[in-house]
Amino acid sequence: MDFGKGTLEIIPSDAVHFSGDAGIAQIAYVQLYNNSDEYIAYKLKTNSPGEVGFEPASGILEPFKLKKIVVHCTLLSVQHEQQNKEWCTVVARLIPAGIEATKIYDKRKVWASSDYIEKMYRLEVRYDLDSCDILQPTSSSSHISGDMSAVETSKVSPGRVSNEYFTRQ
Repeated sequence: MDFGKGTLEIIPSDAVHFSGDAGIAQIAYVQLYNNSDEYIAYKLKTNSPGEVGFEPASGILEPFKLKKIVVHCTLLSVQHEQQNKEWCTVVARLIPAGIEATKIYDKRKVWASSDYIEKMYRLEVRYDLDSCDILQPTSSSSHISGDMSAVETSKVSPGRVSNEYFTRQ
């Protein structure tokens, strides 16, 4: 299977930032941009699914398309003084050219198969509580751009290939 080169850009690149009062639902945004001519399947995960959620949490990015993801969070007042340990991960799989459209949009097949190269991007979740009276979506202005170039690979039991197969610019 011959893979091409693809780029996924994530904005913000370092952290998802929430500001407001504890106990009130907060929202922020993450933008994903597919800067390649191939499809990319994405999935967002968190270590605190009860506190941080995504809408939509997974999907398919068409070539040269932007997707805005809503990140929502409710921080409890008992956690207000604790150091935050939340993070989220964007998992992306480059789907090679030549795959039938019906297979591309069948998310179960894409994530169950070990034929696709996978890359993970980690974002911190930061809180700036009691800093504003009006709830406004905020996010960092930085962005990450990572090249995913894939090599021919055999099936791997957990469905992942180590990061040595990827190059970053």
